[in-house]
Amino acid sequence: MGEGQTKYAISNELIHFLDAGFSVIINTSREMINLIEKTLGGEYLIKVIHFTCPLEILKMRMMNRNRDGPEQLELRMERSSKVKLEGPNVIELVNDKSIREGIEMFQEVLNVIIKQTNQKQNGEPVVLTKVIH
Repeated sequence: MGEGQTKYAISNELIHFLDAGFSVIINTSREMINLIEKTLGGEYLIKVIHFTCPLEILKMRMMNRNRDGPEQLELRMERSSKVKLEGPNVIELVNDKSIREGIEMFQEVLNVIIKQTNQKQNGEPVVLTKVIH
């Protein structure tokens, strides 16, 4: 493992909820999507909701967060411009509007996915924040 690289694994908690028939929402990096699809895609339906926005809006948002220095900001912008997720299970959401509108679009997509998958639901989908270690 090189410097700055992280080794990831999929948690048992994620598998537990999937085996119980729940739709599970996870937040992960673009780099992890291939691992998740390769590991779980044969047994479970994997849908990727890929949030994008025009680079000028992304840059403005990142500058307003004030978390990255100029060099890190440029590296992130370069990475973002190169990434294009495609495939039958990828849904792209262009997140160039207000926070409220972004949330509404996300909720609409989730509702469609849940209806399409016919997963049994005990209320809302399970949201796990630490399924990738």
